[in-house]
Amino acid sequence: MFGDAEQKELSAEILEKYRGRIRKDIGNRLGIKVTPTVEFVTDEIPESAAALNQLLAEAKQRDDDLAKNASSAKPAGEEDPYKHKEI
Repeated sequence: MFGDAEQKELSAEILEKYRGRIRKDIGNRLGIKVTPTVEFVTDEIPESAAALNQLLAEAKQRDDDLAKNASSAKPAGEEDPYKHKEI
């Protein structure tokens, strides 16, 4: 279901009101004598997917910022801070 909370609630009420008719139609179309109970469950995936997309976009932006800063970064001390023995 799409829309705001009020529209979703109205859709749920309508589906519940016509559940028997929907069940009968499913049974007729499937050609079965006894039709199982029909239950409607709200799918929250679109909202979850939108939130995940936003988080992924933020992570990508942070990665891009980090890469930009890293490309112009210079060492804090000497370029090679390790001491090497001369042979």
